[in-house]
Amino acid sequence: MDNMGKDKYGREILREKDGETCKYHVQQDGKDVMVLGFSEKIPLAKVLASVEGMKTGPDPIEERREQASDAVTAARDIALVEPLLFDGNLYDCDFLTQQRIGGIVAMIAAGIKLPKDFSWRDYNNVNQPMTAEGMLALAGAIFQRQYEIFQKSWEEKNAIKVSAEPEKAAASAASAGLEG
Repeated sequence: MDNMGKDKYGREILREKDGETCKYHVQQDGKDVMVLGFSEKIPLAKVLASVEGMKTGPDPIEERREQASDAVTAARDIALVEPLLFDGNLYDCDFLTQQRIGGIVAMIAAGIKLPKDFSWRDYNNVNQPMTAEGMLALAGAIFQRQYEIFQKSWEEKNAIKVSAEPEKAAASAASAGLEG
């Protein structure tokens, strides 16, 4: 096989003559990533232009962007379940807590009164007296914080999509913590 040089992606182009046809082996890291057959009469410049137009394998920058985006998603998911400081107390914000608060909000919206001396347990498992207005405010605070966390993660992911250095964009998101 004759070495024809490298294409713009740094892949080796090797030519193997076989009668009136030529097989062009495009290799990356010593392995064929594609083999193309052309008539021997096709000018080499056209063959190389065809080879260079064919990208093989995943784009490394796109893989790095996907990894950076996954890092932002992980940071977002952690931030979403961090306790929320509300009215001087920390409160859970996990999915189960949101479901429970959602049920109470639906009950209040339906006009059902909370029991006398109603309380809600805070993050430290201390009962905190709570009114209907207080429960609605807590639900609103949790929603607002989550909305802000999602907004920030979307902004970070949009920055990653266009960044030539997605790791730096992800590190920026991580250093910001995506906290609410």
